[in-house]
Amino acid sequence: MGLWKNMLDYSHGSLTEIVAADRKYRAIPAEKRSVIVGTAFGTTSCNERLADTVYGARMHFDPELPAILQKEIFDRYVQLYGVHKTISVGTDNNKDISTVVSEIDTKGVLSIARDIIDENYLDRERLVYVAHPAHMQRVIEVGKKVGLSGVPFLEQEVQWSNSDDRQRWTISATRWFFRELLARVHHKWNGYT
Repeated sequence: MGLWKNMLDYSHGSLTEIVAADRKYRAIPAEKRSVIVGTAFGTTSCNERLADTVYGARMHFDPELPAILQKEIFDRYVQLYGVHKTISVGTDNNKDISTVVSEIDTKGVLSIARDIIDENYLDRERLVYVAHPAHMQRVIEVGKKVGLSGVPFLEQEVQWSNSDDRQRWTISATRWFFRELLARVHHKWNGYT
């Protein structure tokens, strides 16, 4: 993974505009998919939009497509659309979100998702990734490292978390850039990518 590639918004030559559930998204056209994997971004508004993006991906690919979602997205998705074929990843409901955030990173979420995919005999090579556009590049690269392969399904435009988000690095492009640069150096150094 290039340290500077897709730092603030994911781009790829094959991305096309998709309209699903009356909203516009960007995606790489793909054939049959086996599962949606959604990674959270911050703790507030972005996860609400990511829950809507999961719904859009289901409407585009297959309404029966299973979804494995990080808890922050899962909670919002269930409120809006119900729990049908949707699994929460990696957080204990008895823990404060600020504690949980430090315990489960992108690699942890994707490793747990991989294990759930294997346990349910789903195809690791036919994923749909739902992530914030600034997070997508790292999600895809870390996914490859843990044995997953998928296509992105993104919001049309990059939006940042509310100013009251506990993960302060998700509230602006500037804050994210420096945090993401450090995360990518860390991941490269520790062999995550």
